[in-house]
Amino acid sequence: MNLISTIIIIAGRFIFKILITVFNWAMEIFFGKMPREIQKKRNIVAILSVAWVILVFGTLYPAVVQTFYNYIPDKEIRSLVTFWLGSFGIFVMPVIVGYFVTEMNRKKDEKINYFYLILDGFYYSFYIGRAMLIMFILAPFITLKRFVLQRKTLSLSVIFKSKKLEIISEIVEHFNRIGYTCEVNISKGFGRKITKIMKNPFAALFGLKGTNEFIIKSENFTMYFFNFDICILSNKEFIETLKIELLKILIHHDIYLTWGEEANSIEDRLFFIRELFKKGALEPAECFREYEKINRSLAKKEIDFYEWQVISMRISLYEKELELLNLPSFSLKQEF
Repeated sequence: MNLISTIIIIAGRFIFKILITVFNWAMEIFFGKMPREIQKKRNIVAILSVAWVILVFGTLYPAVVQTFYNYIPDKEIRSLVTFWLGSFGIFVMPVIVGYFVTEMNRKKDEKINYFYLILDGFYYSFYIGRAMLIMFILAPFITLKRFVLQRKTLSLSVIFKSKKLEIISEIVEHFNRIGYTCEVNISKGFGRKITKIMKNPFAALFGLKGTNEFIIKSENFTMYFFNFDICILSNKEFIETLKIELLKILIHHDIYLTWGEEANSIEDRLFFIRELFKKGALEPAECFREYEKINRSLAKKEIDFYEWQVISMRISLYEKELELLNLPSFSLKQEF
């Protein structure tokens, strides 16, 4: 019995690692990458919901899980495990899920209605748990397909404020213009059904659109548009070029291309200066001065290398916009 128990523990650890890997595949495939804080909450909700669905199934059909309980040698421990799993899992897990749902949707001064919190918890535990189980099944097949086709993935941080569809249309026009024949597709058929299953519960949590409803497809690449991420799927020789071309379009729009709070605040400042100039509230020389201040301050900011690259690219673009007005930009820059 000790040998069997040891084998089960080792096998359990191995299976647990596999499940975590598949879980990460599923979340990235269907929802893309997202800021760390949101990702933590999303993962907690998803894991608790899946565990709750499994526990409810085990409670309704005890014969399925009875085989595993038989390998717990001590009857008292077995009873204790059954009691705590049943009471904690079935009644407490949905309350935790409901708490996260409420917190993500609650306004600052709004009071918590605990009755609706509990109801929401059971509702979302069921729907998110069901959606996650479907994702668990689909994710390995999608990953295997990408591996066979030798497709690599590259993620681009982005937070769309508005005009998402307009920006996507502009991206399609740009890639068609430079020789990549492509078009916008909306997920259909089975993929659309999966989208409907997952969209509403996750949308309430994080403002997500569910799965990849908007897709740009070409012979050489596929782009999936999420709320916090654009995932580029292509062969190795194209992927970096596609990223650069995509940034050329995105950089012109007032959308965040970073996730960090400090980086977002710098982008906000750049948007604000540019808007003031467009309205005639700032002179070109003042704009150059402000851009130069921001550029020099980047070394002291807590931002990573990618964020620094994106912000520097924005500043360079905005300065070039001023240069196109035939201003003595070189002499202006030398003053600072």
